[in-house]
Amino acid sequence: MLFYAAISIAQLVAGPLIDRYGRGGFMSWGKLVAASGFGTFFLFPGYWAYLPLGIASLGLGVFCVASLAELADIVPDSLKGTVSGAYYLAWGLGYVGGPVLISRLDTMMTGIGYGVIGLAMLAAGLALRR
Repeated sequence: MLFYAAISIAQLVAGPLIDRYGRGGFMSWGKLVAASGFGTFFLFPGYWAYLPLGIASLGLGVFCVASLAELADIVPDSLKGTVSGAYYLAWGLGYVGGPVLISRLDTMMTGIGYGVIGLAMLAAGLALRR
């Protein structure tokens, strides 16, 4: 719940900044910030783990609002609802399925699940750089 709350706060704060300064940099940096949080999560014991997860959630919130705005800009009006629905379906699958996948990977090797997600987000963030 705290993770999703931080995503929501990040979206509220980042939304006006994204409207003012553009989407590209926010999409890239959002992913890179999320990658740093997920990629270092396994290094923090106990309650300290909230720190990298908080960083990851802030990055995801920034990426989410910037990427949804970008999608709304590039699709025709006749597809905006369809694209938004598909976006939230993918987000929901990741939000629910991601932790299940990570927990399976973590049972095989401590920390690998978060490392894999961190690397994937790092690659995506670098690919989005403009």
